[in-house]
Amino acid sequence: MFNHDGSKLICVQYPSSESWQNFIFEVPTLAGGLSRKIWDKAVFSWLSDLAPDGSALLEGYGAAIRELDLVSGAATLLFADDSNLGNGHFSHDGRWVAFTSAPKTEFVSKNAKSRVYVAPFRKTLVPRSEWIQVISNTLDSQASAAVLEGFDPRFSENDKLIFFESDHDGFSCIWAQRLRADMRPDGDPFAVYHSHERKLPLSRAHGAGLAVGPRTLLFERMQLTGNIWLLEQEKAGPK
Repeated sequence: MFNHDGSKLICVQYPSSESWQNFIFEVPTLAGGLSRKIWDKAVFSWLSDLAPDGSALLEGYGAAIRELDLVSGAATLLFADDSNLGNGHFSHDGRWVAFTSAPKTEFVSKNAKSRVYVAPFRKTLVPRSEWIQVISNTLDSQASAAVLEGFDPRFSENDKLIFFESDHDGFSCIWAQRLRADMRPDGDPFAVYHSHERKLPLSRAHGAGLAVGPRTLLFERMQLTGNIWLLEQEKAGPK
């Protein structure tokens, strides 16, 4: 991932067959120079965002999201649950974190939907009682689940919206939820971009996710193509 002024690229080198330890390093992109290792205390690191001031990373996958302090090198547990937590992203003022929580049966049960939460960012464990569910559950009363499923939530530039991907209408599309100043939902979610072409669906395959800039959304789409061939039996000729 880039830092906020684009001068550095944050990368992860995953474990090799010789060592199960990975490390996080940064590479200067504008001035040139050598890469620098900034963290090496985990077996597996899944990075999701960099703090607006560049002082910390959000890392985690599974039941926990952690903060990696790039000054002290300390790792602090921020959010923990018995569900799958992930996709953590900072608000632009650095005061909040948006993330998803999905039941561990999400790949088994059709009704297991992920939920989008916003919680205050503090350098300590934030109890679940302070998590704010930001997607209204009134969008479709006939839905099989009581909440609109969400994936990869991102704050708008002014932190007044949460953008996210959802399969709510049968296709993977981009939706948004307005937020009040206290980060509670203001009204129902609304569609921002529909992607209803079967051959060009939104893609989560490569982990690029959704990026939000001033008046701009950046996302990945796959192009699905295929061919059918007829294999004809070779005619027997004279021997």
